[in-house]
Amino acid sequence: MDDGRSCRNCGTPVAGRYCGNCGQRYREKKETFGDLVNEFIGSFTNFDSRFFRTVIPLLTRPGRATRLYMGGRQTSMLHPVRLYLFSSFIYFLCLFSCGSETRISHDRTGPDKTAVRDTSRDSWIIAPTNSETEKVSVVSDADSTFNLSISGVEGLDTMIRDSITPDMYIAMQDALPDDRRDGFFKRNLTVESLELYYKGKAEGVGLIGKIFNTVMHNIPKTLFILLPLFALLLKLLYIRRRQFNYVDHAVLSLHYFSLVFILLLLTEFVLDPLFNTVFFSNVAITWLVVYFFIAMKRIYGQGFGKTLAKYLLLAGMFSILLIAAFVINFLIGAFVA
Repeated sequence: MDDGRSCRNCGTPVAGRYCGNCGQRYREKKETFGDLVNEFIGSFTNFDSRFFRTVIPLLTRPGRATRLYMGGRQTSMLHPVRLYLFSSFIYFLCLFSCGSETRISHDRTGPDKTAVRDTSRDSWIIAPTNSETEKVSVVSDADSTFNLSISGVEGLDTMIRDSITPDMYIAMQDALPDDRRDGFFKRNLTVESLELYYKGKAEGVGLIGKIFNTVMHNIPKTLFILLPLFALLLKLLYIRRRQFNYVDHAVLSLHYFSLVFILLLLTEFVLDPLFNTVFFSNVAITWLVVYFFIAMKRIYGQGFGKTLAKYLLLAGMFSILLIAAFVINFLIGAFVA
């Protein structure tokens, strides 16, 4: 029976405690401070209960949370996008708060000096504009040859050995005739490699370690971009399974990526430090490898052989995407910096 009540949000007639159109709770009077507190506690409790109803099966039963969500249990479970954003935010917050970015000031040649190449001695020298040249002190670096082979920049090994800074390299390039200067790509890549080397040396991790740290800082945005591509690969692998649309593959992808962050949180920041071991991290990595294969088999319902073949193909294709994404991130850093 219509008692004349209407929703204050959308104007729809309300028969019960909540609007059937927009879901807002109906109140005869204005909201009190007590109502505000109750709403806050209720929303937190609701998030908490949905979080554990989603995470517990996600951790222990491969494919279970995804099948429940696909089957229509959306209200009682945490939304996959929300779970992914929450778990990834907490993980990277813990990861980046464990270490601070180290900033160093490079040894500069000064406004009255320039760096030039001594071709007769295969070394670099600092040449003051109005005085005798002085030799740069040579600093041995046992890792320099390895750095060169990884970076692929010709002459980087010599520059590192002779303590050539990015500023010195740029000054040397500016002093050369146009036809003898390094090209745009090599110039920027050399500067970026030298920057990473000196920052890594200051942090005690070397060039390769610094490149790794740079890649780690780019992982959040990289994974955010790769996640829909991961779902697309699943869609292509199961294109003949028409009962599954792209959203279904995206839900599985979001759940799996969320599981990765949750397990890393539990092992890297709780269990391993607590017991002073890496055992739990190794178990987590092993479980993640086995987990997705079991989830694929349970969700898509194909045989062991077909599932294994598609699992290996998916792993190979996604590995290529990961490597390509990290290389592009590094090169973008070289040209944007």
